[in-house]
Amino acid sequence: MNFNIDKKAFIKNGYCVVKNLLNENEVQYYDDKIKKLAKGKHFNLGGIYNAKEISDIVVNKKLLAAIKELIGPEIFFLHDSTIMHKTEPKNIENWHRDNPCRRFGIGPDWNKSMPYDVLRVGIYLQPYEETKSCINLIPGSHKKKYSFQEFLRFFHRKMFSKLNSESKLNILKKFYTPLIGKNIKTDRGDCVIFHANLWHTATPTQGVKRAIHFSFGRNNLHSRNFVNYYLKHRTDITKDGTSIDEDFIKLLQKEKIFFPIPKEKIDIPGVFREPKKSSVIN
Repeated sequence: MNFNIDKKAFIKNGYCVVKNLLNENEVQYYDDKIKKLAKGKHFNLGGIYNAKEISDIVVNKKLLAAIKELIGPEIFFLHDSTIMHKTEPKNIENWHRDNPCRRFGIGPDWNKSMPYDVLRVGIYLQPYEETKSCINLIPGSHKKKYSFQEFLRFFHRKMFSKLNSESKLNILKKFYTPLIGKNIKTDRGDCVIFHANLWHTATPTQGVKRAIHFSFGRNNLHSRNFVNYYLKHRTDITKDGTSIDEDFIKLLQKEKIFFPIPKEKIDIPGVFREPKKSSVIN
């Protein structure tokens, strides 16, 4: 399969866009299933295995081929996944990384002898024109400290507390986000693949937005830490893996992309600690 992926640009910038990963029939199928699951309400389901009608998307042949083109022939599904039916946001997303060790240079994620190859996948079921929302990425930020982004996180929290209004912060963020990162405006069925340690955020949503997110990696320390982090450290986001559906595991095993589920929590040097509960997402 030819996806016209510029691998050099992917390595440099930390992301790529796969246009038309899903055809129109596939988009409509998954879109209808998510609508049915959400029943018109704000819906953010952690664990794609909880929705059997949708879970087969992780073994989409075009998707697996694209991931293999980027990081090699041996790839694995890393269990952290989300199905989203996002109405007018109750939370305002901040710039963040998704890897366990989020402070640049601190922890095994930044070991220069082992390139960080855990990838996040976002599949979008509506055009940008409909939701006016997209992912905003800071190209190259998976390789640099970017102290400015740390300042932005602080600024974002302070502005939220001062304005005391999500709608006002949404308006403000709409203007300053594209000045800092790059808005990736997608069409129905498009897929964005990016390094989990790349700085990113989501722009405010107008109306309802539906998307599916999950992760892939290789069989190495980075993937083991990533899976342990999300299944054993971040129980606020995902369950510990004990409830993963057996049929879903068999599906992954059939495609040879099943990654072992950790039995216990391990210590990860430099791991990100979730701050006290806040209206701002990290």
